[in-house]
Amino acid sequence: MIVDIAVIIPTFNAVNFISCALESIANQTRQPKEVIIVDDNSSDLTIKTIEEVSQNLNLEVRVIALNKNHGAPAPGINIGIQNASAKYICILEQDDFFLPNKIEAALNILEQNNSIILTGSLSATITPAVDALAEEVKVNTWNPKVTAHAVKYQDGFLVNNASQLLVEEGMFLSGFTALTFRKADYLSVLGLNNKYKIAADFDFATRIVRHGSLFISSEVQYLRRIHGNNLSHNRIKSFFEDLEIRAQEEKSNPILKEKVLGFNYWLAEGAYLYNFISSFRLQILIATRPSCMLKNLIKGLVKIFLIKIGLREARFCGYTKAPYLHKHKK
Repeated sequence: MIVDIAVIIPTFNAVNFISCALESIANQTRQPKEVIIVDDNSSDLTIKTIEEVSQNLNLEVRVIALNKNHGAPAPGINIGIQNASAKYICILEQDDFFLPNKIEAALNILEQNNSIILTGSLSATITPAVDALAEEVKVNTWNPKVTAHAVKYQDGFLVNNASQLLVEEGMFLSGFTALTFRKADYLSVLGLNNKYKIAADFDFATRIVRHGSLFISSEVQYLRRIHGNNLSHNRIKSFFEDLEIRAQEEKSNPILKEKVLGFNYWLAEGAYLYNFISSFRLQILIATRPSCMLKNLIKGLVKIFLIKIGLREARFCGYTKAPYLHKHKK
């Protein structure tokens, strides 16, 4: 049975992983209307592999090959969604794969309840291998702090004001592969922010759940592959992108603004410092004004120290006690 959903897969040098990802789509209990792969200018045999595997699986796949590498999945995902005609969207990262009921389960939730704007599920992690199912599988569980601020709903939990919970606990949805949503809702928040190399999923989730509820399933619906080339291994960049996103959300959320004195300021300053250091502007500054560079670097280190004070201050100001619980309306 074909359902009105598009699976978007961003790829870059995915020859070792893409076969497993495509097989997981072919094995779904509900087949998607569209499978769109956006390749970020791969230098290996990714596109050829996609063509061969999809033909063997009798799986219709549309490939959009970009002539420039963006170094992150968000631009490719945006292009894929913009080219999709389906009502619903789910994302499959190239090194992950769906369990057979992923599409059916996520779609059922969104079709049954219009107030739910985003769905996620538990995942399990695996190590990379040709036959991934033969590897050791570690099943993840929800953070008790997350479920404590939710109400039981069907096989999972329903969270209102989920943007606050995401700011406090971080991106507990474990990547793009967790997410399923309506294309109309994606368009209403202007899609993914291409500036984020690692935390675009976190940014998108915090923005879209401002307009509806988040459903998180207690069922494992996909497997995540952990390997040395995962973008999330860049802990420093990930940390500062997360800080910037949390700061932006705090600024737009009156409840957090009242409860967290000075929190957003230090987060924004820390995120700016990292972006400054990692940009070409630092190189120019070193070459032209070394004394100015040293002065700004010292100021930046002081600000990082003050970020920690701001985090501690946030806890004393009741930041971790913001209310999330709500009553579900049928």
